[in-house]
Amino acid sequence: MTEDQIPVAAIENLKSKFPNAQEIIYKTVEDKLWEATFVENGKNYYSALDTNGVLVSYVLLNTVPSGTFSSILEKVSLPKGEFSNFRENTSVSISNNAQELSAKYTLDSTAYLFSWFPLDASRKKYVVQMRYFSKFDYTTNLVSNLPVRAQNIIKDNALIHKNARIFVNEANEKTYESLEHDAANNQLDYIFDHRGNSIYSSRNFQGTYAKTAEFPQFAQDYMAAHAQQFTNFPIQSGVKFEESGQVGYRFILYRAYPFLETYYLYFNNSGTLTYLTYEALVTP
Repeated sequence: MTEDQIPVAAIENLKSKFPNAQEIIYKTVEDKLWEATFVENGKNYYSALDTNGVLVSYVLLNTVPSGTFSSILEKVSLPKGEFSNFRENTSVSISNNAQELSAKYTLDSTAYLFSWFPLDASRKKYVVQMRYFSKFDYTTNLVSNLPVRAQNIIKDNALIHKNARIFVNEANEKTYESLEHDAANNQLDYIFDHRGNSIYSSRNFQGTYAKTAEFPQFAQDYMAAHAQQFTNFPIQSGVKFEESGQVGYRFILYRAYPFLETYYLYFNNSGTLTYLTYEALVTP
C-alpha cells in the first residue's frame, strides 16, 4: 500500500525514528496497526507501528549470527529443526544493554520463535525462549487493546490491568500474555487468544497434578507422542483452571541439570494443545 493510505502521524513516526529509510513498503495488520519493511544505511528492517509511534523494529539478518547462537544450540535439549529468518530487535534492554536476537524455528511443520539475550551485563548466561511464531510483539498498558471478552473477564472480576505483551502471528492473529492484580494486589497471569478466550488463568485453580501419571490421558498421550522433547524432563506438575466458564490445563516439564530448562504446555478442556512455551538459562 502507498503512503497516502497511511495516516500522516504513523508515517512521521517511522521517518522520525529512521530518517534515512528508503524503499518503504507498508502493509495493514489491522485497523490502526501497520507493518513496514525498508532499507536504511544498507540494512533491511521490519517495523510495526501505530498512530502513536513505532512499536518495535528488527534488523533482518542475512546470515546466521556469529558468537553465542551455535554454542547455545548445542546445549539446549530442543529437537533438531530448521532455523531461518534471523533478526535483531533494535530495542536495547535497560538491564543488560544488549539486543534480543531471534529466529524462526520450524519443527514438524510447526513454526516457533526462538530467541536469546544476555541475562545481565556480564553476558555469562543467556535467557533462551521459544513460543509459537510471531511476526512481532509489543507491550501495552491499555486494557482497551485486549479483546472484548478478555476485557469483560477483567471487569467482571474487579481486576486491575497492569500490562500485556501482544504477539502477532503471520495470520495477523494475536495472543496476549496479560498481567492483572486483584483487590489484594495479588499478581494474576493470563494468556488470551485472539478472540479473548482464556488459554490460561492463575486466578481459579480447580485441581493440581504432582506427576505425569496423574495428568489427564490426553496430556500423557501428547507427551508420549513427543517423547524426543520431553523424556529428559523429570520434574513435572500441572494445574486445572476455570475462568468465566472456560476450563483448561497447564503442565510444567522442568529440569535443573545441566542447566535450567522448562516447558509449559497449555490444553483446553477438549484436550487440544493451545499454547506451548520453552525457557532456558544457558551458559554458552
